[in-house]
This record gives sequence, structure tokens and C-alpha cells, in this order.
Amino acid sequence: MKGLKDSGQQDELADDDDGLPADPRQRRILERNRIAATKCRLRKRGEASALASREKAMEDQNRSLSACFDSLTAELYYLKTELLRHTDCNCVLIQKYIA
Repeated sequence: MKGLKDSGQQDELADDDDGLPADPRQRRILERNRIAATKCRLRKRGEASALASREKAMEDQNRSLSACFDSLTAELYYLKTELLRHTDCNCVLIQKYIA
């Protein structure tokens, strides 16, 4: 049980009105732990915020790259179609490409 020693005696946990232990060493330990926990929560919050920003930037980049890819694919099909329209042309380069 919380607040009991192994021998069955009760700890001096709430001797003060503020609910903190009377032992100054124990108070320092609790205060250090509280500060460390707050620091950890702030760090985690910052990391989560940084990841969210990075995710948004990568989504924007992905949309941009996908649009560029679609545009280049359409241009490629257009150029190939134009090239195939010249199959009866006597241009050596076109005939070489088609063959």
C-alpha cells in the first residue's frame, strides 16, 4: 500500500498542510521529479509540433511533385503522339526513333 513502510508503520507523507513530506530530502526529490516531468512533457510537445509541421511540409511537397509528374507524363504522351503523326515523314531521326 502507498504510504506504508515494510514494517507496517505509516510514512510521514502528509505532515505539512501542503501535502508534501516533512523530510527535506524527500521534498527535493519530489521537486526534481516534478521539474523533470514538466521538462519532458514540454520536450514531447515540441517534438510532436515539429513532426506535425514536417508532415504538413512533406504533404505539400508530395502534392507539388505529383502535379509535376502528371504534367510531365501528359507532355510525354503529347510529344509521342506528335512524333507518331510523322510516320510518313522522310526525316531520318524520326524514322530511326520509330523503328
